[in-house]
Amino acid sequence: MGHFARARRVLALAGAATAFVALGCGRDTTSPGVEILRDAAGTWEAPFSVPGSGEQWTLSLSGTDVTGSGTWSGEACCSGTVSITGTVRGDSLHLDVVYRQVQPPNSVIGPRFIQIDGVLDTPTDFVGIAMNPDFSTYAVHYVKQTR
Repeated sequence: MGHFARARRVLALAGAATAFVALGCGRDTTSPGVEILRDAAGTWEAPFSVPGSGEQWTLSLSGTDVTGSGTWSGEACCSGTVSITGTVRGDSLHLDVVYRQVQPPNSVIGPRFIQIDGVLDTPTDFVGIAMNPDFSTYAVHYVKQTR
């Protein structure tokens, strides 16, 4: 899927964010060959980051329960850990993500909590909507590492 098609899909998901919140679960059509219970496990990375910034996590599944951990870094700022819990419902992932600052040791940023509802566009592309505690939303995209 090209970048423009992926962007259209992310924008469509952004429009559906209210539906995710209202229904608690989204139903979307994924590409042929995607099996969420098989493909969601692994290491995921946010692409197109600013130099010095990044985010990477490793997800594991046990049935439909999802757990994960990883790291994040902010350019000229700080870095820390990511903790994830969630579920698979139908063809979608519903994740609770907690970001904690580790470096520098005197925390500048307190724990940050977001919820992500998304789908696997392909076995290596996870797209969705992240929601902050104030209910503001933004599109997210992660790419599975296959190396």
